Amino acid sequence: MSVEEMLSHYGYFALFVGTFLEGETILLVAGYLASMGHLDLTYCIVAAFLGSLSGDQFAFYIGRWKGKSIIEKRESWRRSANKLHKLIERYHELIVLCFRFFYGLRNVTPFYLGTTGLGAVKFLLLNATGAFVWALTFGFAGFLFGSVVERFMTNVKHIQMAIIGGVLVTACIIWLLRRNRNDKPKHKKK
Repeated sequence: MSVEEMLSHYGYFALFVGTFLEGETILLVAGYLASMGHLDLTYCIVAAFLGSLSGDQFAFYIGRWKGKSIIEKRESWRRSANKLHKLIERYHELIVLCFRFFYGLRNVTPFYLGTTGLGAVKFLLLNATGAFVWALTFGFAGFLFGSVVERFMTNVKHIQMAIIGGVLVTACIIWLLRRNRNDKPKHKKK
């Protein structure tokens, strides 16, 4: 069953479940179907917001409840968690607001955030803000660019990965340039 068929048969419930689990593709398709008159855009945005918010809150509390013990059992997760914890300590507000916009981070980030000292109320407020902006962005994108989104639906994840790769490469280059600049011996004037 395709995403479009699933939405046509199960509507907003399918959108809620899809955005609870991940969501970009299903929300873009729902926005497209809203542009065709099959769904209501406002209800699509509300269902996506609630699904995204609920899924991330669930992952956060799983992380809070069992996250540390799960991470300790897996070496590769421990290494990733240590790196992520350093980023979270420094940029936790920005990370909570933006993680759902990057493919592959949506499910794991709230789980890891649950293992930190980030307060539950603060996470809820930041998560709700991020989920609302995300639902509006992808809902309207699907609605406004319905036919274009349908044609390029299979490429959405590849485009996101290319953008993430470009950002990471740029960040690495900047880091290397700064590191090399700081490692150069300083000549003292006599």
